[in-house]
Amino acid sequence: QVNAIQGGGASVLRPGDSFALATGAASPGARPAESVSGASGLGRALVYEMGEAVILGVTEPGAVVYTNRLGDRQLGSGGNWSFGAPPGATDTVYVFAGSGVPGQGSVTFDGSIGSPQAVDTLHIGAHGSLQITAASLTVSRLYTAASSSVGVSGGGAGVASLIVTGAGPASPSNVLGSLSIDGGASFLADAGGVTLGNVTLNNGTLGGNGSLTITGAFNVTGNGDLSGTGTLTTQGATTVDMSVSAGRIWLMGGKTWVNEGVLTLPGDDSIAIGETGKASTLVKAAGATLTVSGSAEAPLLPYGPSLVSNAGTFSHTANRTSTVASD
Repeated sequence: QVNAIQGGGASVLRPGDSFALATGAASPGARPAESVSGASGLGRALVYEMGEAVILGVTEPGAVVYTNRLGDRQLGSGGNWSFGAPPGATDTVYVFAGSGVPGQGSVTFDGSIGSPQAVDTLHIGAHGSLQITAASLTVSRLYTAASSSVGVSGGGAGVASLIVTGAGPASPSNVLGSLSIDGGASFLADAGGVTLGNVTLNNGTLGGNGSLTITGAFNVTGNGDLSGTGTLTTQGATTVDMSVSAGRIWLMGGKTWVNEGVLTLPGDDSIAIGETGKASTLVKAAGATLTVSGSAEAPLLPYGPSLVSNAGTFSHTANRTSTVASD
C-alpha cells in the first residue's frame, strides 16, 4: 500500500512532524529521507524527499524500516535502517520495495555483523527480497507478500539458516512468496505454524518441530532433508526431479509428510523414509496422487519402522519394475 503525505506546506517532513495521509502513488526517482512519527498515532513510516513526499506503508511505533540508503543492500549496515543501526532481537522490521530506489526492497545478510542474528518480527512487502548467505538469522514471526522472495544459501550444512521460532501471541507466520534453499542451507519452523507459497529445495533442509504448509509448487531439484517432528503438508504440485543422478529426498527425525496435491517422481530419484529406530511417515491424503514415471528402481525407500499410507491414488507409469513400500 502506497500513500502520499502532505504536511504543513513543507516539501520535506522531519521527525516529529504531523501529517495527513491520502491515497497516492510513489514518485519515480525518489530518494530516502528520515522516518517520521505522526502525531495522530499512525506510527513510523519510510518517507521520500520530493516536492510531494511519499510513504511506503505505515508501521507501528518503534518499527525499524529498511532503506538501503548506503546502497550496499546489507542487513548489517546501520545506515541502511531508519534508526541508523541494524535491527536487534526485539525489533519489528519492515522491508518495502520502493519505487525508483534501486535495491530498496532487497536486503542481504551474510554474517558480516556476526552470526547468528535475531529479530522479533520481519515483514517483507510486495516485490521485496531477503537473501541469507552463509549466516544464520532467527525470527519469531515472518510475514512476506506473494510477490516477494526469500533465499537461504551457502556455507555448507548447518551454516546458512533461517529459523522461525513462532514465539509470541501473533498469528502464524506466512511466507507467501517464493522460498529457495540451497548449498546445504536450512529453513526451520521450530514452533507454531508456517505457511509457505512456492518452495525450491536444492541440497538443503526444510524442517523443524513446527508445522509447515506449502500451498503452491514444491520443487526438489537436489538432494535434501525433510527433518524434525513437525508435519509438512503439501497442497499443490510437488516434483522430485534432481540434477544429480539417483538423488534422494530424505524424511528423517520423525517427520510426517502429508501430500494433499500432486506428487510426481519423473526421474531416477527416490524418497527415503525414516531412519533406524525413528519412524517417519509419507501420507497420501484422499484425493491426492503420487505418480512414478521415471527410472528409479526403488522410488520409495523405507528405513526402520516407517510407513507409507495411501488414501489417494498411486500411479506407476514407468517402463520398468519398481519396488515401493505401502501400509
